[in-house]
Amino acid sequence: MRAQAQADVAYYPPSSVVGRLRAGPVRTGDVWAAESWVSDLVVVEAKGADLAPALTASLRSRGSAAQSAATYRIATTSYVADYEARERLGRVGERQSLGLLRDALAEHAKAHGFRRDV
Repeated sequence: MRAQAQADVAYYPPSSVVGRLRAGPVRTGDVWAAESWVSDLVVVEAKGADLAPALTASLRSRGSAAQSAATYRIATTSYVADYEARERLGRVGERQSLGLLRDALAEHAKAHGFRRDV
């Protein structure tokens, strides 16, 4: 999500994963089917001072302390952006939809060596 959205951080609720990847070779269709909610990939922006604690911790774990005046791009699902942004992400401003999340995930997989479905 983060790479496809050119975001600083991404948030995908673990409880949203409904599909499973099977054992053996993974194909783009497997990745596409694993995200079956048909959510859009959304990018929202937030100031560092407005980030939720979990996102601040996520940035810190990657070696980047959140700067209070900096603006961060956060990749997430349309559901989170619409209904849970304040709780999960913090106080967000600008919002941009980038199309279906499952398509973005499949494109990312193709670009990184996953096999296409036959």
